[in-house]
Amino acid sequence: MGKKLIMVVNESGYRNFSENDNFCMAGIVFDEENLYGSEHIKEELEKKLSIFKKVYSKDESDERYKSYSSRKKIINSLVDSLPMFLDKLKFNIILSSIRTSSGKTKESYDRVAKNLLTKFNVYISKRNMTSGGIISEDTRDITEWDLKQQFFDIYSERNHNLGSDGSKINSFIVAGRNNEVYKFSFDVFHLLDNIIKLMCQNMSSAEEEVKKLISNDKLRAVSEVIKNKVINEAALDMADEIINDKNTILKRLNDEIAKLKQELSERNEKINDSKKQINELTNEIGVLKGKLEEENSSEGSKIVFRALSE
Repeated sequence: MGKKLIMVVNESGYRNFSENDNFCMAGIVFDEENLYGSEHIKEELEKKLSIFKKVYSKDESDERYKSYSSRKKIINSLVDSLPMFLDKLKFNIILSSIRTSSGKTKESYDRVAKNLLTKFNVYISKRNMTSGGIISEDTRDITEWDLKQQFFDIYSERNHNLGSDGSKINSFIVAGRNNEVYKFSFDVFHLLDNIIKLMCQNMSSAEEEVKKLISNDKLRAVSEVIKNKVINEAALDMADEIINDKNTILKRLNDEIAKLKQELSERNEKINDSKKQINELTNEIGVLKGKLEEENSSEGSKIVFRALSE
């Protein structure tokens, strides 16, 4: 069995993640062997997610989360611990982004999603992995179904979009948050999602309120760790160009083959037409020859008859 990469995707993407791009999607990539964290890491991860959730909701069941000063102290302590914690986790990030005047439209979404799959495909090849798979969380949220379907449709057309190498991405799995195999990767994704949303320029009111609690220096330190997890764009773009060049050459060859086949087909039609004409002429010659023989035979009979009469 070959080595495989798994990419967890949030089909919703992020708006205004940076000044240069106003829509982006992120894929969190794991080696298949790293889908399970140690018990200690998993417990620490779940604890951090729980703190985020309570800070956002101002958990009324816990006195510590009711007051502004207490929540500020708790969230800053959490964010302060994230750089070292994230650095221990074995994952990488693939980003795909676009800048459009109209924001997220179907066209821009398709372009970003296709580019994300292209980069994942290139990364699989770059790592000399056998294949890759996409993992999508089943959130049971009806509002996300259209985007999930749109992303899956793009995945389904990957061989057309990526060329023959698209077959390296060979699975798409939708799993629940507590799925035994994918829970750890989903938890890592949600921890990153909580941070990335605070780095976007257009946040919800709840996100803006939480961001105000956090020290800029602490948030900047986490951002640097996340950036270091992003796969080198230049290397992927260079490899992508090689794949695109190869696909361009293959397309030209296929077009040339199709053209030659068409020419050969037209020549065969002409040959068949010529054969048909030859057969028709042969038949006509046969008919004329038969008539000529009949006339010669008739004329000969007349000569013999006259000779006998004389």
